[in-house]
Amino acid sequence: MNIEKKGKTADIFFSRDLTGEASNEFVKKMNELVSEDIKRFNIDFTSVSHIDSYSLSNIIVLCDKPDLEFTFRKISRSIAKIFDVIKLNKQVLIE
Repeated sequence: MNIEKKGKTADIFFSRDLTGEASNEFVKKMNELVSEDIKRFNIDFTSVSHIDSYSLSNIIVLCDKPDLEFTFRKISRSIAKIFDVIKLNKQVLIE
């Protein structure tokens, strides 16, 4: 996972699926970024075809926070279907 911070914005890029250790790292880093007062998250899902429940639940909780904004980019069809089922596509800008 690569994170580029610019002011109160973080651009996040993944190098693999969000499962196992990558999932743990993602949740830890996201919580750190929120505690650093990052308010805008641009997340690139190019290398993600699977996401586990731990990462997904963290995304749901964070997306429900009214003071945070999210843009999801380059989402695979399988991930898009998951986001559609849980109606996350209604809360987040998906490019």
